[in-house]
Amino acid sequence: MSATSATIPGRRTFALFYAGEYIAITGMELTTYAIWGYLISQYGTPLWLQVSVLLWYLPFVIASPFAGSLVDRWGPRRSMIVVCMAGGLNFITLALFTAVGAPPVAPILTLYVAVTLKTFHLAAFDASIPFLVPKRSLAKANGMRMVVTGSAAILGFAVSPLLRGALGLYGVIVMACLCYAFALITLMSVSITKPSRTAADTAAGSPLRSLLTEFGWAWRYVTTRRGLVSLLGVLALATVAFSATEALWRQMAPSFASSDEIVLVAMSAFAGIITGTVLMMTLGSVRRLADTILAASMLLAGAMVLGSLRPNTALLAIAAFLFLASGPFLVGSVQTLMQLKVAPGMLGRTAAMRNVLGSLPYMGTRVASLLLLIPLVGAKDVDAPWLAAIVGAGPGRGIAAASLVIGVLLAISFLLIYRRSSLRSVEQNFPDVTPHDLASDSPQTAGLDGTPARGGSTVGPRST
Repeated sequence: MSATSATIPGRRTFALFYAGEYIAITGMELTTYAIWGYLISQYGTPLWLQVSVLLWYLPFVIASPFAGSLVDRWGPRRSMIVVCMAGGLNFITLALFTAVGAPPVAPILTLYVAVTLKTFHLAAFDASIPFLVPKRSLAKANGMRMVVTGSAAILGFAVSPLLRGALGLYGVIVMACLCYAFALITLMSVSITKPSRTAADTAAGSPLRSLLTEFGWAWRYVTTRRGLVSLLGVLALATVAFSATEALWRQMAPSFASSDEIVLVAMSAFAGIITGTVLMMTLGSVRRLADTILAASMLLAGAMVLGSLRPNTALLAIAAFLFLASGPFLVGSVQTLMQLKVAPGMLGRTAAMRNVLGSLPYMGTRVASLLLLIPLVGAKDVDAPWLAAIVGAGPGRGIAAASLVIGVLLAISFLLIYRRSSLRSVEQNFPDVTPHDLASDSPQTAGLDGTPARGGSTVGPRST
């Protein structure tokens, strides 16, 4: 079935698809957290294990260009089916490794395989959305993206120790396989149109080289459209905010909050994700998408500053709520604009770009925070009276000051991108090229295979 003749499935179809993918991704997150907990219980926290955790996103970054190109070749549905089958086999392999007493490098390798498969999963998930919901509902559907990734990570961190204690490692692995099986069943029941593709859309050369070449075509497609580059820049800065806050606040909170109070802060953060998601699903966007991005990014940076002002649990809980409530609006709006302005035949590769620009800053900021920033300021109080008047005095306020400075710098950066780039006009500068727009056969839209508008310049391998 060609994308031009495809019809948009109903809400029930999308709900079934979304439920399957949410359960699969959440099951994977719970299992990986449980496995890390198992490794720590077995071996403690030696240097090799700490390094393995810090490099957790490296396979994600390396695999993303290949994953995006394969998703565009195979189509989103086939890609997710392959990922679910491979994910189940990977965890079964892990069970065999632990049963025979394999060295710790074996389960770590299976964890890295899991995060590599997640690269394919998220790229295919993102690329499928424009084919499953009408154009007017894209922002609402993309607002749910944070629930898939954010809540899965929070639940994985909070619930995996309980699951491992109740089910044991093998029980958790069986649960993950059942989650993948449920996702497979839902995928078999859902039809997702694959964009039209010709032989000219596939690069020549060895498999790996051709996949990288096709990723390069998509990269040129994006970089010649300044507004899309600005969107990726906003997403990279937002990732810095997420990773810095996770690393710094996790170290800062125990200096003034009890373990029970920290749990309440985590619950407030989870409530923020749910609230932001519900509002985004209800509103879509408050005004134009670009204005929504600016408002959400400023709320994100402002929450970082708010949580740093005083060693107060209630203040930190409010800041955590606002911080994560902004995420669905920010991430959902960025993703919606990309889906509106990027040809369907390149959605997998542009989703992979977002994954790279989300993972590299996350990994870099986290490594810098844990190895440099926290050791430098973690045990220090603030010396300057004027700074103590802002962030308070006492243990951990050096980390609070660092969080405040990062929040202010991020707010300035967001404003500069909004004012100095074409982000504000990206909605008007480029035509929408969703499957719905292309189905109307408008002369102003791009081809399904990623070629430019008729009469425009070629960015990919050919022009039509």
